[in-house]
Amino acid sequence: MRHVNPPEIQEEADEPRFVLERREHERVDCNIRAHIHINGAKVCNCIVKNLSEGGARLIVPASCWLPSAFDIVGLVEGLPVKARRVWCDGEEIGVCFVTGE
Repeated sequence: MRHVNPPEIQEEADEPRFVLERREHERVDCNIRAHIHINGAKVCNCIVKNLSEGGARLIVPASCWLPSAFDIVGLVEGLPVKARRVWCDGEEIGVCFVTGE
């Protein structure tokens, strides 16, 4: 299976920030339907709620168990993007994109 790098995000005009932001890349709110794949097989649907060049926040069904690394299909022309789980809070999962593999 061929993997691609995550999509590039167009950044909006600079706005003042009052919250300490630990992320390297600006997040963009979205509502993208995608799929989680493990070893090339679809295991569940997800919704991408925000996206950056470095990662994303996903909504996944509570019944969907995910390993620490998996693919997200549907962000770039149906091709898989490698992701690693960084945090989990109920049905919300934060991931960083894995590049260079």
